[in-house]
Order: sequence, then structure tokens, then C-alpha cells
Amino acid sequence: MIGKVLLVAAAAGLAVVVVASIPDILRYKRMREM
Repeated sequence: MIGKVLLVAAAAGLAVVVVASIPDILRYKRMREM
């Protein structure tokens, strides 16, 4: 049961990191095109 909780917490943390990094990725792509 604890393993499942840790897995969910890790997945949620990863999702937050990915969503937070999306604007930076878009900005990086835009800068490279210029």
C-alpha cells in the first residue's frame, strides 16, 4: 500500500515538473528559431 502511495506521489511530482517546464521549452525553441 505504501508503495502505491509513493508511486502516485512520484507521478504527480513528475507531472508538475513537466507542466512547469513547458513554457521554458517553448521559449527555448522560439529563441533557437530567431
